[in-house]
Amino acid sequence: ETIRLAEAADARQPITRFAPHSAASEDYRAFARELLRSERAIASGTEGSHGSWWKALVSSAARRPG
Repeated sequence: ETIRLAEAADARQPITRFAPHSAASEDYRAFARELLRSERAIASGTEGSHGSWWKALVSSAARRPG
């Protein structure tokens, strides 16, 4: 299954186009949905624990040297 990711990269296509029904593609879509949901919650001020998690993740990534 992970070979599809390498094949998609070699073909210069996103996994969601190269293998739209693969587990990697489904995982990517689930991550994107969660990311968008978290960003909407942060923007509306209703972030709850997920928004706090997202803020912590972003701030720790920003502190990491390039």
